[in-house]
Amino acid sequence: MKTKTQRFLGAILDIFFPNQCCACKRPIPMDETFCKECEEKLEYLPDLSWKLMFPQSINGKRPDYDYANAVFLYAGTAKQAILGFKDHFALPLADYAAERLSLKLDSDGIDDIDLVTCVPIHRSKKLRRGYDQAERFAKAMAEVLGKEHDGSILGHTKSRVAQHQRGMAERFESAEKTYFLREDKPDISGRHILICDDIFTTGATINKCASLLKQAGAEKVSAVTICLTDSLGLLSAENIQTNKKP
Repeated sequence: MKTKTQRFLGAILDIFFPNQCCACKRPIPMDETFCKECEEKLEYLPDLSWKLMFPQSINGKRPDYDYANAVFLYAGTAKQAILGFKDHFALPLADYAAERLSLKLDSDGIDDIDLVTCVPIHRSKKLRRGYDQAERFAKAMAEVLGKEHDGSILGHTKSRVAQHQRGMAERFESAEKTYFLREDKPDISGRHILICDDIFTTGATINKCASLLKQAGAEKVSAVTICLTDSLGLLSAENIQTNKKP
């Protein structure tokens, strides 16, 4: 229960720094992330094994990630929130997703993570945007898990075409050229690395980054994203549980 002081401070913040719904921008209390209308429309991923929702073959080979999970299907309200997450106003989405993913990790027995990192964006994009949304999410995951965060492991070469504008084959080809291990990276030999990104689409980006982490000595790589795009048709409509929090 909140104290009178906490309620008073919350009221002051609501007046001078109004909080917004991460999907529709309606004013909401400071301790909330979505308005009631938007929260009712969120499409949470079903309570299924991650292996039924994420590809178990990448270009005909076993994925380099050992585990993957997400919170939402990339559609409707969650898609709106992700677009807002790339545009500053929906930054609280990172903490919201991190809390729920920590429960999924715990439920799946993923309790030996050593270090949290993220899929990097090019420094020029980070400068234009003012922040890296995947890094913001990774830091939220590290905080809720009580683990170290390090964003200096992977690098990103500049590309003229955004990954979301490419076809499936182009995504895999581009990922091979785009991501690299940084020379000043920390020693991650024998460690379990959790890599974070905002959206899992084909797995091209996550898989390439996982491959690089293992090249650098990581023993295990787990991946979490805020949303999962069902580009491979692994999810059917009846499996999506609307308005059911994990």
